Amino acid sequence: MNDWKATARLTRNPVTGTANNEKRTTYTQFDIAVNRDRKLEGEEQDADFWNCVAFGKTAEFIAKYFHKGDPILISRSQLRNNNREVDGQMVYRTQIIVERVEFHGRQKSEQNQDKNTADDQNGGWPDPGTDSFVDIPDGIDEEMPFT
Repeated sequence: MNDWKATARLTRNPVTGTANNEKRTTYTQFDIAVNRDRKLEGEEQDADFWNCVAFGKTAEFIAKYFHKGDPILISRSQLRNNNREVDGQMVYRTQIIVERVEFHGRQKSEQNQDKNTADDQNGGWPDPGTDSFVDIPDGIDEEMPFT
């Protein structure tokens, strides 16, 4: 089984093109940085960098909604060798063929919204922040559907 999953951040803006095949398939290429699980004491977090490509509707989705620095969840993909000879030398390259992606975490555009917009999106409740906990306002007992 060749199934690869990761949470990562885009290291550059996606580049979209059209393949020279009968169907003129849309593709999007992008690079990601994946933090390594382990961090040695006294060292900074290390990351691996991967080149990715997606085709069809997935490619269009990535091109439309993801940009440099955005978090991304790649939930279904395959690792492929993209080895070839260039000027008499073998060039070895591993590429991730992405079949499915999802949003992961908060996008930059959401983080930059002002507090009033954030309150409106939460139905008037304050933004829960990164820990997802919100102080319950006084006098809310009457509005609770249970006691």
